[in-house]
Amino acid sequence: MEHMQFVVLCCCVTAAACTRCLSVRRALRDTLHGPSGASVADQSHTDQLHTKAPAIKHCRKASPGLVPAGEPLHVDLFELGQFLVLTMADFAEQLFGWQDSMFGNTDGALRLEGAPSPEPRYLWPGPMLPGLWVSAVSRMGRLVVSCKQQLEAAGDPRAGQLTIPPVFNGCSCILTEQDQQAARDLYWRVVSDLQLQGPQHAQQAVEGLQHVITLNPWVPEPHLMLAQLHIHAKEWGAAREAAATALKLFVQWGTAWDKRMPWDAWVAWSRVCYEAAVDE
Repeated sequence: MEHMQFVVLCCCVTAAACTRCLSVRRALRDTLHGPSGASVADQSHTDQLHTKAPAIKHCRKASPGLVPAGEPLHVDLFELGQFLVLTMADFAEQLFGWQDSMFGNTDGALRLEGAPSPEPRYLWPGPMLPGLWVSAVSRMGRLVVSCKQQLEAAGDPRAGQLTIPPVFNGCSCILTEQDQQAARDLYWRVVSDLQLQGPQHAQQAVEGLQHVITLNPWVPEPHLMLAQLHIHAKEWGAAREAAATALKLFVQWGTAWDKRMPWDAWVAWSRVCYEAAVDE
């Protein structure tokens, strides 16, 4: 495959980094959003991403058995980059709509501040909506790039060991929370409405999915849904292109955004759609 699976990039993180990752989660959140909750994506200049990356030099709470509670845990830029890559892969692999309900992630900022109720009662797995985690992960990716650039500028030989995930065009783009929310909601409307998927409303479904992709081109499932609609309409060239894009994105992520089906099932169906379009 052209790209490594993103989740496999966890293997690039050392065992020591893995054990300390939970200790810096809240520090990562503070860096991504700032003390006032403002998103890094709202900053007006890319350089501000570079000044934020070294800000995580400690965390206020430590995991039991690693360092004493309340003591700072110092990490350098290389370790920070590892933490970020691991956290990106972890969020992509684990999160879906149930966690959004549990943690009160209504705006997609993923602050992990806890549910509004002291005793949340959300039945797992819930309706299985795709999670609102993609925007936060895109910002983490920009910070990974910043870490690597600063290591390279300092002549640190470990810069070559910090792998930039292939997602978000090599972590060069940020998905806003607003676009993430609008794309997820419209995607869910199309895939949940059986009448909309019928031949009388197929063009409306196509236009809806095309708008989803305009808002959030970084997740594969909307491309695959669009490929299926093109196949139904015998639009083989468009179907082939959409299925190929879906397959490329599935391989980049190594996990599913729409977790109603496992990743390997999504990949298999992408191949079926691509081959069906090619054969015609």
